Amino acid sequence: MSLLRYDPKPRANGIAKNHTDSPVVATPEPWEMTPLEYGKMKAIEKTGNPMPLDEGDMDFHEVAVKQAIEDKKAVTREVLAHYPWLVEKRSKEHEPEQAEMDFDTDKLKKFASFISKYQAIDGIYNGELKATYERLGKAALEQLAKYMGVKDYQVTFDKQRSGGSGVLSLKGMFTDEKGIYISLEKNEDNDGVLYRSISRMSDYNGGINHRFRESQFATPHTIKEKVYRILGIEKEEGETYPIQIQYNYFGQVLSHLHQMYSDGEQPTQKQIEQLAEKSGVPNSGVMWEAAELSWLRWYKKIYTEPLPFEQRLEKMIRFWKTLQPTHAHRDSQTLYNQYSTPCPIAAMIAQYTEMDKAESIFDPSAGNGLLLLGADPRKTHVNEIDPIKTASLRIQSFREITGDNAAEPFDKRMTKAYDVVVTNPPSGRWEEAEDKKEYIIKKYFDDHIGLAEHVRLEHLMAAMALHCMKDQGKAAIIITGHLHFSEESRIAKWPFFFNWLYRHYLVSDIINMDAKLYSKQGKIEKAMLILVNGRNFNSGCTIPQQHEAPHLAEVAGSFEQLWERIKPHVGYSIDIIIKQLKIELGHDILE
Repeated sequence: MSLLRYDPKPRANGIAKNHTDSPVVATPEPWEMTPLEYGKMKAIEKTGNPMPLDEGDMDFHEVAVKQAIEDKKAVTREVLAHYPWLVEKRSKEHEPEQAEMDFDTDKLKKFASFISKYQAIDGIYNGELKATYERLGKAALEQLAKYMGVKDYQVTFDKQRSGGSGVLSLKGMFTDEKGIYISLEKNEDNDGVLYRSISRMSDYNGGINHRFRESQFATPHTIKEKVYRILGIEKEEGETYPIQIQYNYFGQVLSHLHQMYSDGEQPTQKQIEQLAEKSGVPNSGVMWEAAELSWLRWYKKIYTEPLPFEQRLEKMIRFWKTLQPTHAHRDSQTLYNQYSTPCPIAAMIAQYTEMDKAESIFDPSAGNGLLLLGADPRKTHVNEIDPIKTASLRIQSFREITGDNAAEPFDKRMTKAYDVVVTNPPSGRWEEAEDKKEYIIKKYFDDHIGLAEHVRLEHLMAAMALHCMKDQGKAAIIITGHLHFSEESRIAKWPFFFNWLYRHYLVSDIINMDAKLYSKQGKIEKAMLILVNGRNFNSGCTIPQQHEAPHLAEVAGSFEQLWERIKPHVGYSIDIIIKQLKIELGHDILE
């Protein structure tokens, strides 16, 4: 098997980058990195930002690891933990290229060639092109179903959905309980072909959303392997693709740490590292995700006790101070500039958003699910790109788990779909092409003046999240920095973002949080909590000045002070009722 050439000296605009710029790019071979490390390196090389991970890079990383195994190179256990199917003993080596020779895939290759020519297919202005897209697409999906061995399938084309292109889809069952759903739309904001598992033909939700590149229609063996892997279908030679990376040691870690909490003993970093070795946890990243899940479950137990909230909050703060260990692993923090939310803060957010009463909840950057402390998992959609954190989310049995890039537009079905939206997005610069920025600003920021040059990554992801909130929904957003005022009495921190936010949403409060509230979650200098109580349809609303809201510059230095700021906004206060009446009856009526 031949590999693409790997250049250990990434280049930007033809200029070699200095290896000292990042510890990841200094690693000489891709198979010596974890998938996340490799994805970050390639993302920085392409865009200067570690966030926009390319699935193609992930595919290449798997190929590189596979080749290294075949070449008998010393691949670390940490890397192998991500690809257990590569190290299983094979009774017979099966070359997927041979399978293609035994099966006609001409319709798939023809369709791949056709769609590669067009960024988008706008049937409104070119009906003939749309008709060709439908004809070739349906033939290709039928061939794909037969190629994969689907026993019962349906191929459809919905001309009305998704604006111009329409939606091509395949639903098929391999067995009575194992099936696949594949869907493609060819619009400008499309980011690949969606596929997920289903348990019956009438299943419209299914499992976790995955995506493959349109170009892979030309190599259907790659699609077949992806589909078989998520379904756990046996290959011809009797092997089985694992449905997911199995972390069987999670239970042992949780049990041990919970016993320490019960005994009033705070686990030290050394004790957690020893527990990882004893339990056979493959790397420190997985171990700390398990540890974080352990204290999340302990907080949940306190949160559900039949006591007034302030008594429960007091118990949580006591646990934070005396028993919760300090997070000592930095992978996600280094790769994504992302820090988990302290559970006492998450509990207060649950009170503000009234999570326990919500029928639909969404967290687009869920991490381990700490922000969802008060959520009913059966009513909650979580999105997370880190595969280790996703394993933790699966254990919590959330209704829907997706792995989409939260810095990209979400599926249209998610627009204004959720009662509650909470998010703690990663921080950083928004690195994107100018034409893409203009499209995003126009669609998600109402073409607001000045935003294209000033929006940061966390602002973009906050806007994407709010786009999913119902008009009368509630949201809580945590971003970096502290709000402060200029000498002219105007908001001086992210003024363009907050001007847009106040014009389009009802902001209950913006609360600066002291860094010490995050002392056990990682090093973070400043953070602020934004509380949103629905959309604002009053076009005359403006951003407050210092004399109107001097409290916005204050800093909550403790959990108790933070609750004092949040508490007045819990439930239906008179201020909220007046705001809603102004919106519904007209602003001037109540002046």
